[in-house]
Amino acid sequence: EKFAGVAAKLEESKLDLSDMQHANEELRKEILEKDTLKVELEAALQSTSQELQSTQLDLSEMQHANEELRKEILEKDTLKVELEAALETTSQELQSTRSKLETMSVEKDALTIKLEAEIRSQADLQAYISV
Repeated sequence: EKFAGVAAKLEESKLDLSDMQHANEELRKEILEKDTLKVELEAALQSTSQELQSTQLDLSEMQHANEELRKEILEKDTLKVELEAALETTSQELQSTRSKLETMSVEKDALTIKLEAEIRSQADLQAYISV
């Protein structure tokens, strides 16, 4: 009977040991799964980090290109304003020149009439003197 109690305890200890071994095996599987997941997550993090760096470089290049485009647009806007001002000045000068030409044309017509009158007067005087 004494041995029966010891044998029962031994059998119970074997069952406990078997349960512990089974639990340890499950824990090992879980640790392996978590280690695998950790490696996968670290690889994904590294890849994402590289993509982020590449995106930041692209963004920096785009910002630089945008700044250059803004400068070019500003230069073109400035040139446009200058050209519009020059066009306005030229237009005013052209209008002034046209007015002067019209005045000169009127003066020319008046002088032509005066010259023709003078020629007729000279011709009349010549005709009178010849008589």
